[in-house]
Amino acid sequence: MDSAGWAIVMGFEHERIHLETSSVLMRELPAYLLTRPTEFPKLHPSAFGAEPARAVKNAMVENAGGRVALGKPRDFPSFGWDNEYGARDVEVAPFKASKFLITNGEFLEFVCAGGYTDRASWTDAGWQWRVFRNVLFPTFWVPDGPVGLHQYKLRCIYEVVDLPLSWPVEVNAHEAQAFCRWRTALERPAEPYRLVTEGEHHCLRDAAGRAADPLTDPAGRDFVLAHAGSGAGNPHNANLRWSSASPVDALPASSSGCHDVMGNVWHWLEDDFNPLEGFEVHPMYMDFSTPCMDGLHTMIVGGSYISTGDEASVWSRFHFRPHFNQHSGFRIAAGPNRAVLLPKQGTNGASVAAAPAIPARTVDEHMLFHYGGRSDVCPYEELLGPAAAASFPTRVAKLLVDACAREGVALARALELGCAVGGASFALAERFESVVGVDRAPFVAAAEEMRVAGQRKFLRHEEGEAYSELVASCTKNVDRRRVTFHAGDPGALPAAETGALFDAVLLHTVLDRVADPAGCLARLAGPEGLVRPGGLLLIAHAGGWSDAHAPAAEWLGGYTDPNGRVVRSLEGISQRMPAGLRMLESCDLPKVVREDARHFRLEVVEVSLWRRDA
Repeated sequence: MDSAGWAIVMGFEHERIHLETSSVLMRELPAYLLTRPTEFPKLHPSAFGAEPARAVKNAMVENAGGRVALGKPRDFPSFGWDNEYGARDVEVAPFKASKFLITNGEFLEFVCAGGYTDRASWTDAGWQWRVFRNVLFPTFWVPDGPVGLHQYKLRCIYEVVDLPLSWPVEVNAHEAQAFCRWRTALERPAEPYRLVTEGEHHCLRDAAGRAADPLTDPAGRDFVLAHAGSGAGNPHNANLRWSSASPVDALPASSSGCHDVMGNVWHWLEDDFNPLEGFEVHPMYMDFSTPCMDGLHTMIVGGSYISTGDEASVWSRFHFRPHFNQHSGFRIAAGPNRAVLLPKQGTNGASVAAAPAIPARTVDEHMLFHYGGRSDVCPYEELLGPAAAASFPTRVAKLLVDACAREGVALARALELGCAVGGASFALAERFESVVGVDRAPFVAAAEEMRVAGQRKFLRHEEGEAYSELVASCTKNVDRRRVTFHAGDPGALPAAETGALFDAVLLHTVLDRVADPAGCLARLAGPEGLVRPGGLLLIAHAGGWSDAHAPAAEWLGGYTDPNGRVVRSLEGISQRMPAGLRMLESCDLPKVVREDARHFRLEVVEVSLWRRDA
């Protein structure tokens, strides 16, 4: 892992991921636009003849559970992504799991019963997705007649075939969870049906498959067996043995009595994508995992028919947003085991469970601050005279743009740490070719809505419990396609494109609201620094140091040193600024924040401009 050659294998494995994701996108294209390559593996033979009409009866299988050790040993002789390493011992209580993956035939019952139009079967997020997409059946099903007749075919990568009732259904996590709720209401079991947890999935595997022995890992063994002729002795549909799923009862069960625990299609889990204890970001790909450890990405494990290399490995731990399509299915489970669920926000692996939640009201306050007109924020200019303090995000972005022009810095790539709902990022994009904004997931969700739609409704607090609805709009001067937002901890910085250099970095009200402000500064220079040599850094802060964000010992200002001297923020920042960054100038910039119709907060923000020496 410490070898420079690791990067070569990482490139291979990254392309293997593209093989999976690209093939999913191809399934969403009209089939006539695609040509099957001559040497591409064939569909499973059950796609033809009378076999597609054959249904498989499923059943629940008892599992005793037990202790499971998660995490790939660091000396295991194969490539692994950073999230696979670390360790966690899980005590899995006895549970039940379906003998087979849920099949197209079983899911067809859900569709025919009106499952897609029954609000009670869906989570809040799942229902929002279903209504937004107006979905009535799985993405890869193709209507074969009037919708009400529920006659479907199946879109494979290159072909459309009769719907094989014995193949596992391929759906997103919202659809899988809706099926679990529907089946629970239909059968009323002692414990509600749900998806399996990561620990339970390991209990369903063969014990030998969990050993630290490369000969037991299907990533290598099954590849040889699958392409050695008939594939005899290969218990998994993986490594492109076929270019489609296969019947859920076609291959032998694991020692748990469950089929297709590995291969055929990925398993959606109950768990959010999460770090194991001892997780470390790999320096060659710093934002591979951490942006998705935000409580908004659902885990998938087990691999699919098109999984190769590490994706087909027993150590593989992947993730997607729950509305994404993948070659993924599910099996149902019941029992007391708990999944790992993270706060719905972006963060890095070290602080994923501890970061404070961000209320919707706070997001709306930032919407007003970033996009509100002068009269929207404060209609009392004649009384208070705060006109010069309005539109702060736009003004601070302009300061950085003007400084780049003055210092001869290219307006190519900019990074904003602490972008909140994106006002300054869009202002930077009026001049920069590419802008990346990083902040917590609730802020980024609003910023992303602005990027996609160009506008967003929000509530402005008037007084008491009274609110008025406003609409924020992006200026027409900006090409919103230039902006990319990442959910993450702006102080830890792995969530953005940290392997790349930026011509300009804006640190916007970040240092006094992160756990390690000095560590945040340290990431700006040095061999992996974010500011390119010759580039500019602009820091805007108001000295709001508080132990709610960091212990007093970590503050960069607002404290008394051992000699009894008060250290102010700019001095403390200068003392902790990494070598190679020198201050060019500083100034004060006023801003006004509306709290309600009659309460306003006027702040004077200290702005400092720094240049990284070439």
